[in-house]
Formats: sequence, C-alpha cells, structure tokens
Amino acid sequence: AFADALAWEAFLVDGLGLAMLSPGDPRQPRPSADLALRAGAWLGSDRADGLWRVLLDERLIPPPVFRYACERLGSGPVRVWLGGVPVRGELRMRQLFLRSAFLSYGGSYLESRYLDLPELATSAGRGAAL
Repeated sequence: AFADALAWEAFLVDGLGLAMLSPGDPRQPRPSADLALRAGAWLGSDRADGLWRVLLDERLIPPPVFRYACERLGSGPVRVWLGGVPVRGELRMRQLFLRSAFLSYGGSYLESRYLDLPELATSAGRGAAL
C-alpha cells in the first residue's frame, strides 16, 4: 500500500510536475494532529512494515521512487516537521538512535530510544542514501 502510494506521488510530482504538499511549509495548511500521530508511529517503527524497512526493500520500491523519497525526506521543512512528530509517548523522531550505530556509546541508557535497523548504519547501498 505504501509502496504504491509513494510510486503514484513520485509520478504525479516528478512526472507531471504537480506541486507537492510540505508539512513544514508555513504557507500550506498544517497537518492534523491525527496525521502527525500516525506518521510518528510509522517513522518510529522498526517492524517489517515500518517506513524504513519498506524503503530499504528494493523489491517494493523501484530506484526512481526511492530517489524521490530520499529527496522528500531530505528537504528542510519536511525533515524539521518529521523530526518533531511524536513516535513513542513523549519521544520525538529526532530523539531516536540507531541501535547498530549508538549502542556502544549509549548502552542501556538509550534502550527505549533505539531503532533496530542495522541496514541504515551501512556505508553502502540504500541505507547510506537514507
């Protein structure tokens, strides 16, 4: 479902030149609180159907759609907004750490703040692009 929706968005924006909505742009309507909660739950998930694992799956996300997603996730206003969405109780996305990259520094102190996504800590492939 997400892969199809992302492919359509990439086609409409990149292929047809439609303007994209940006949740962090003050000139556009603010996203609802419900959308922020749902986005946060998805961003903070390290399950198989979570955003990061779906994006890393080359069978689900073709290269042009992956490039589009990286571009969207890397844009300033979107990155700021996504960093502030609630992911786990009071935690915000910007307060989470990759277990594979930070366990040796934070140990059990950061236990509830880890995402178990070793693929994102790699220096090659899709993990490096994200």
